[in-house]
Amino acid sequence: MSERARRIGKNLSILSLGQIISKVIATFVTIYMARALGVTHFGIITFAISIVNYLELIVNWGFQRLGPREVARTPENVPHLVRIIVGLRLFAALSSIVVLGIIIGVAQQPALQEQILLLYGLSLFTLAFNINWVFIGLEQIEPIAITEIVIQVVTSIGIILFVASPSDVLIVPIITLVANAASISILWWVYLRQYDVPAISLRPSEWSEHARLAIPRAMSDAMAMLNFNFDTLMVGIMLGVFATGLYGAAYRIIWMPSMLVTVYFTVLNPSLDNAFHQGFDSVADLLDKSLRFTAILGIGLAVGGTFLAEDGFHLLYDTEFDGGILPFQILMWAVALMFINRNYRSLLISFDYQREELYAMAGAAATNIIMNLVLIPILGLVGAAIATVLSEIVLFVLCYLAVRRHIANVMPVGGLVRVILASIMMALVLFIMPDWNLFIRISIGGAFYMMMIVLVQAINKEEIQIVFNALPIFRRQ
Repeated sequence: MSERARRIGKNLSILSLGQIISKVIATFVTIYMARALGVTHFGIITFAISIVNYLELIVNWGFQRLGPREVARTPENVPHLVRIIVGLRLFAALSSIVVLGIIIGVAQQPALQEQILLLYGLSLFTLAFNINWVFIGLEQIEPIAITEIVIQVVTSIGIILFVASPSDVLIVPIITLVANAASISILWWVYLRQYDVPAISLRPSEWSEHARLAIPRAMSDAMAMLNFNFDTLMVGIMLGVFATGLYGAAYRIIWMPSMLVTVYFTVLNPSLDNAFHQGFDSVADLLDKSLRFTAILGIGLAVGGTFLAEDGFHLLYDTEFDGGILPFQILMWAVALMFINRNYRSLLISFDYQREELYAMAGAAATNIIMNLVLIPILGLVGAAIATVLSEIVLFVLCYLAVRRHIANVMPVGGLVRVILASIMMALVLFIMPDWNLFIRISIGGAFYMMMIVLVQAINKEEIQIVFNALPIFRRQ
């Protein structure tokens, strides 16, 4: 196994552990919060977060992806990058708060919704000081894993102690703000042990070049947000907060598998970035494995989620949330496509084809917007979910074509066909035992799926060993 594979495996293990622990905690605490607040008040929280997510795009300004790339390429420039990027993002946070004030003034929502939206908006300042991109670029993953856990532990303690009924809804964004501040304080503590205190740049003349270079990435992030968040925003505007609560309940369950996508590519991206200097051949084998691994995980989760959704919802939520079951089943297929799509998106960015990636994201976002506006009035929540899946299909086609045109033809057709065959067999197993215990179905279905993956050779024994060696408890000394 190459040194690059070992490094990726180690980083993936560390970050995955942190993300899995934090997201498992977050998922179950959010479910507890949904049950405590009820559909309507949980819908208010979900709608406020969906609005603030768009303002976060202004603060991030593409540096959550470009920052690690620049650090990986020129690690000696870390202090300068921190000085410039934090200053730019702080100015962006101030601008976003002004925009939020305008939104609140124009929208004329009930006072409670305005207060919650404003409190969530204050978290934009903590985002400005988030320097996790530095440690991603340096491949120092441990601090990020720790902060992921800290933010969820603080949030969980606050929610469990202080949120017990709909009347406690205002406490939720305050807890989020405190948790964000705690996690970012840890990152800065680690940073200051390696570097001097930065003199944050407050001069726009020093930001201009970096801001200009980040425009394609920032626009691409905006398109990505439209792809994965516009449906929630439109549900809130067109159907109201009760429907948003149902849709948010579905999204909260798929939050954890979607975060696995983020974890995986957070670790993979620096190696793709380094390959920029060495050419595509240096990462071709790695990318082939990545496409198959992500397809195995994404398609397996989608099939399992489709067949187990009803029992899962009844285990986690009260029956008043049942309206979110069918949207959840559909959205799981958007997650499966997302697992595969990110391979192509990351490759385009790493090889400086941000513009092509932006065009693909714009096409998918346009599809999402049009389909939501058409389908939500007709099909309600189901229409919103279908629109998200359609946008991911468009993104897959456009990104693949861009990679084939500018880099290489990367499509492990045989491996993907084998994964689909294994998933069909798992679907049949789950179909013939509909009344069995949920956990037994999960265990049998998952085990049968992995057995079929091996039998159809979607993944071979050597690759299985690489995966196990990437985990600290199995890695050979």
